Amino acid sequence: MESFLRGLFFPMTLSDLRSRRSVRAYTSQPLEKSVVDAIKAEITMINTVEAGMRFQLILDDAAPFDGFRNSYGLLRNVRNYVACVIEPSYPDTYQRCGYCAQQLVTLAVSLGLGTCYVGGSYNADLTSAQLRAGEKIPFLIALGYEDKGKETLIAKVGKSLTHISKKRPADILTSDVSISEIQANRPLLYTGLEAMLCAPSSMNRQPVRVQYRQGEILAKVGSGSNSDLIDLGIALFNFQAVYPGVWEWGNPARFFPDDSE
Repeated sequence: MESFLRGLFFPMTLSDLRSRRSVRAYTSQPLEKSVVDAIKAEITMINTVEAGMRFQLILDDAAPFDGFRNSYGLLRNVRNYVACVIEPSYPDTYQRCGYCAQQLVTLAVSLGLGTCYVGGSYNADLTSAQLRAGEKIPFLIALGYEDKGKETLIAKVGKSLTHISKKRPADILTSDVSISEIQANRPLLYTGLEAMLCAPSSMNRQPVRVQYRQGEILAKVGSGSNSDLIDLGIALFNFQAVYPGVWEWGNPARFFPDDSE
């Protein structure tokens, strides 16, 4: 069994996870040194513990996002980002990098930063990340201080479209007991499902599904595409942030709770 343990900061609550949202417009204010040091420390821990990935913090580099063509008008003034550099041949790499990326995102939010997962609206050839043979960048994490008055119209429209559908815990669960019974008798599990539903996912599709039968908790995505596996990893982190335990990597992933609820 293997699971990535959470790092340097305080446990998250469901309210903390819900407060995170995609930020698409940033000020030019440089990141404070204490913020940079905290993010670098977390990245060092991830890169040391997790094989097959090398997260890299890039500061004051707007090149991948410059111009309407690169960002499609969805991002404004991105100057700082984390590059998720992976070796795809390692087992469960996409799932694990999603999990670890969400760990970094929640840390950044706790430090007062805005964040946004960026899968395609940037020029990959212009990133300053260092890649070795065989490595690739499945996504970047934009981060910085939010410019609340400068969000572009296209970004506003895109944000509204990606938040039309809102699922409930019962919508992502297959179980041998009712959702009302879970809410009453397994509150941590119910909260974990709620945490999964506020996890960011590609186009807000929320592809992760949970199975709870005879006390066993499994989470999976149907397609097994790289994008879905990243979304699975992100959702697993959110679940574990509010429900202590460990995940066994895979699709489906099996959860081993710390409690005897």
